[in-house]
Amino acid sequence: MRDGQYLRAEAELLRALKSNPQNGSLWFSLGVTRVHLKKIDLAIEAFEKALPIYSEKAPVYFDLGLLYMEKN
Repeated sequence: MRDGQYLRAEAELLRALKSNPQNGSLWFSLGVTRVHLKKIDLAIEAFEKALPIYSEKAPVYFDLGLLYMEKN
């Protein structure tokens, strides 16, 4: 995807999260989208919000770990 597509995806995910903030899949997808946009701190925030509510914890921990390593 191009940056413009990721920006549109980010906007759509944020819109969806307004009506469904307890959807871990949406938070995870937002985190992935923000990684592609190089918005590392916002990606970490999205993954941290996904963690307690997303049923598939392994990919969230994995992506968070990579981002924390990248920051340090």
